[in-house]
Amino acid sequence: MLKNIVLPFNTVAGTNETILTSVQDDKEFVDGKPTGRVIGSRYGIACFANGFAQVTVRVPNAPPAITQEALDARNATGDFVFCTFEGFVGKIFQDFRSANKEAKISATANAIKILGDSGKS
Repeated sequence: MLKNIVLPFNTVAGTNETILTSVQDDKEFVDGKPTGRVIGSRYGIACFANGFAQVTVRVPNAPPAITQEALDARNATGDFVFCTFEGFVGKIFQDFRSANKEAKISATANAIKILGDSGKS
């Protein structure tokens, strides 16, 4: 039932931009085991206009747009990195492994766009 619900970026984020909080390689898994192959990038975002909800966005076949070290350095000085995504698709799923079997959001995108210092492109 939940698998047919698709959410656009501004619905998930609550606005047209978010704060980038983490960057890491998206690694391939086969039969629940890692293969060691990098298949894209994963971005953690804080949706400040939606109660600072934390969402991970997977961008396949793309190297990271910024390193975790550069992101940490900017965030430590309060120079937060704002971003948006091209081709964003959010989906709701029920996490049966969680204690309350809560609904969560999974997200993919074609590309990330790092915005200027003011959060505007």
